[in-house]
Amino acid sequence: MRKLYLLNENEEAYYFDFSTKTLISDISDLGFKKDLTFLDYENERVLIRENNSNSIIELELIFLNGYKGYTNFINYKMRSSGRLRLCYVVNKEMKYVFVAIESLTKTELHYLSLKCSLSLNKLSMWYKDISSSIVLKEPADGKLYSYKYPYVYGSGYDGSQWFTNSGEIDAALNIMIQGAVVNPKLYIIDHNEVIATLSILVESENCIIEINSDVTNQYMIMKENGITSNIYQKQDFRFDNFLFLPRGTYLLKFDSGVEDYHTFCRISYKEGYSGH
Repeated sequence: MRKLYLLNENEEAYYFDFSTKTLISDISDLGFKKDLTFLDYENERVLIRENNSNSIIELELIFLNGYKGYTNFINYKMRSSGRLRLCYVVNKEMKYVFVAIESLTKTELHYLSLKCSLSLNKLSMWYKDISSSIVLKEPADGKLYSYKYPYVYGSGYDGSQWFTNSGEIDAALNIMIQGAVVNPKLYIIDHNEVIATLSILVESENCIIEINSDVTNQYMIMKENGITSNIYQKQDFRFDNFLFLPRGTYLLKFDSGVEDYHTFCRISYKEGYSGH
């Protein structure tokens, strides 16, 4: 079962199915196109760089209720001020690509239906959302060792979980920490070696910390007692802090810095794919 729909910044969906009386008769360019750069030798070419080339996705639409359906779609576009997500569900797996509406043709009615061509400018790779929480655990011996070997010794509870990035590129992490914290830290570990660290120099009995590593919208904020503040200057600049999960499987460890197992850390990221 396949499903295709648009989603705007307000999470309002426009489905291409009988619920909106908008059907797709044809679709093209859901795949990918690469811009390749080669180094030429006498009898051979060597690939030295490849970039995803944004293309145009073409949808042939049929508005079963004619001009009324066309107007409903235009009104949906008017309610969508930002970029749209084109969501494609195949075998219960959903991926999406950011798009901008480039054009929508308008023809004459044919047996009360209206045929139109919708062109969507592809702004990104195809993404699959991944999200999971790291739950803290009390050390069995009353001490805290943040790793299998004592690279770091702390005074709070920690927790760990394996995360896999099956996409084609490193995935920017969106990190949300909620509860009591004293200088919380998050580590990405590969074969018992720390390869990246997040360290925030803040203390709170109850707060929400959000760190978004996406290069198009990087930020660090803390919400406490109804007040939202920018904590960019409170990061420990010795470390990476804006974290990216490489391709493969890695252990992520969270140290809250306090003895409170109610504090948790939620990790979200987008796996990127050239096509769907």
